[in-house]
Amino acid sequence: GSVINGASYNLTDKVFGAASMNFDGVNDYVITSANDLLDSNQVGTVGFWVKTSGTGELTIVQYGNQVNADRGNYLWDINNNKGEIQYQSTGGIWNTFTTTITVNDGNWHNIVFTADGVNKVRIYVDAVEDSVTWNNNAGAGANSDWVADALGVTTDSSHIAIGALKRTGSPVSLFNGLIDEV
Repeated sequence: GSVINGASYNLTDKVFGAASMNFDGVNDYVITSANDLLDSNQVGTVGFWVKTSGTGELTIVQYGNQVNADRGNYLWDINNNKGEIQYQSTGGIWNTFTTTITVNDGNWHNIVFTADGVNKVRIYVDAVEDSVTWNNNAGAGANSDWVADALGVTTDSSHIAIGALKRTGSPVSLFNGLIDEV
């Protein structure tokens, strides 16, 4: 992938491997082509380690497009201090899955999101399954929805962004802190 605007390696504050990635919350992110890798997935697991004390909406990983801001995006993030999944449904409205555990306390947290395509999406924080609140904001969705259920995900070429929500225009919801082992 391409490192944009100075996201940097942190060689000392990491969980595994050689380094974690440091994002400043201003303009840093990493982006790579996804070759529509997840477009048809009804099942899957996405996990990562994060360390932040930032507030607001902080994008960890986005799978989506840079063509249309109102469709085809699936987002794993921290919002209102909790781990969250968001995905676009009818008319660009976001449906959400939200945890109850605060993860922006300045400590490392392992967050894992998983779906089997039938049952509700599950979210684990530090190896403990957390209860999940599902908000069907668009009125068109199910609590088992995964990447392939995002409206229009198969319409445009997809990418993976780490540390930002990158749709049309400038990136938003930039991550402030460290991300490791995506």
